[in-house]
This record gives sequence, structure tokens and C-alpha cells, in this order.
Amino acid sequence: PVISAVASAAVLVALALPALERRMTASGFDALPRSLEETKTLRAVEDAFPGGAMPAVVAIEGSDGPELRAAIAELKTEALASGEMQEPIHVEQSPDGSAFTVSIPLAGEGTDAVSNHALATLRERILPATLGKADVEYAVTGDTAASQDWNEVMKTTTPLVFAFVLGFAFLLLLGAFRSIVIA
Repeated sequence: PVISAVASAAVLVALALPALERRMTASGFDALPRSLEETKTLRAVEDAFPGGAMPAVVAIEGSDGPELRAAIAELKTEALASGEMQEPIHVEQSPDGSAFTVSIPLAGEGTDAVSNHALATLRERILPATLGKADVEYAVTGDTAASQDWNEVMKTTTPLVFAFVLGFAFLLLLGAFRSIVIA
């Protein structure tokens, strides 16, 4: 009985393993089957009228001044020089001047490896080298960043959820049948 319980648990764990490799993305046009006639038409329209790259939005909190303006100008220059970001980079200031948003189009399709690499370059290299020098707080958002951040959270919390569910099920079965072997 103990061996069959261990074998059953091993089978359940083996069946759950593929769920740990799932990657979530923002579904959209690319999630539709390419064989559909409607999809072919939509792709033809998209090829004729491309919408451009997905932007990362850098939110900056800090008082307006020459140091911050210089840091934003350097951010634009470094982003374009990386080759992973492109024009148009759009800067907006809040009405009270205490915050800025900088929209930076990333290379790639939005949630693919190219876009994720561009986002990593922006977060790990460009922002610390430019805005990191100024006395400001900043964060990156947008579709690519949201998808990447969601996947990172899922990577760390999914094993905890599996452990909780399996542990709770074990305790529930143990209490119901009063037998470790059955649980």
C-alpha cells in the first residue's frame, strides 16, 4: 500500500510538471489560427498598415528641473543608441510638474523574446545609467512589462500554490479516512 501511494503521488507530480512551464502573454491577434480566412484578411490589413512597436512606458516621479530634463534627454539618446528601441519616443509631463511619462517603443512583437530582451536592456542598463543618476523614482510599465512581470510572479508563486493544494488535500484525506496510506 505504501508503494502504491508513493507511485500515485509520483504520477500526480509528473502530471502537474507541465503547468510549471506555462508562460502567460497578453492574447490578441497573434493568438488566432493562421488558417482562418478572417485571420488572413486581418494580417493583410496589418501588413499594409503596420501599427508600430509596443511601447514601454517609464513613469518618473521627481521635481522638474535641469537635472531631470538632462536625464530624460540622455534616456532618449541611450534608448535609440541601443538599437532595441525606436522612434517616436514621447515625453509627457503632469500638470503640476511632479511626474513624467516617457513612452519608448520596443523592438519585437510585444511579448516575444526580442521585446523581452529590449525590456531587460531598458530596465537593467539604460534606466540605471540615465535616470538612476538623477534623484528620482521610476518604474516601467506597458504590455511587455506587464506580461514579463506576471510571468516572474507566476514562476515564484505557482510552486507555493501546488504545495498548498497538495498539502491541504493530504490533510483533508488524512482527516476523512484517518489513514496515512489512503491519504
